Amino acid sequence: MTSFCYRDLSLALSMHQTCVGKMVRKWAEEGLIELSHVGDRKRRYYRVIQGKKPANTGTVTGNLWRAMRMLKSFTPLDLAAHARTPEVGVEERSALDYCEVLSRTGYLKLERKADARLHRAAVYRLIRNTGPIPPQPRRVTAVYDGNLAEYALGKEGVE
Repeated sequence: MTSFCYRDLSLALSMHQTCVGKMVRKWAEEGLIELSHVGDRKRRYYRVIQGKKPANTGTVTGNLWRAMRMLKSFTPLDLAAHARTPEVGVEERSALDYCEVLSRTGYLKLERKADARLHRAAVYRLIRNTGPIPPQPRRVTAVYDGNLAEYALGKEGVE
């Protein structure tokens, strides 16, 4: 594909044109694509700028974070579908785990709880968009001291 418009991508990806429009505008902001020409019905056609790659490509968390930043609200399944690429497979379980971690740390708001009886997944919304670099969950080693009623973090326990 030498040039494309929103409609072309929408059909190729089976995504709504509104979502595609957000992605295309973001790619243009990041300098990954440029306006090629304006066609019939005033459709704008874009082309990829050769040699330019987006930040954090090829990681599950990078793809999940980018998808979160584009979508208004989402289920883990929605998120996994939007984050999956031919190079990076993103499973629904990975998306759910990342959503739960970000929800506990104040990045996501739980808009609707999951309900197994109704076969409904949880719906989340990004409320703390800090930029293009994805927040990375870490494991931290800590020791609780009951004498002082405080935690001491391990110096080498952060992964």
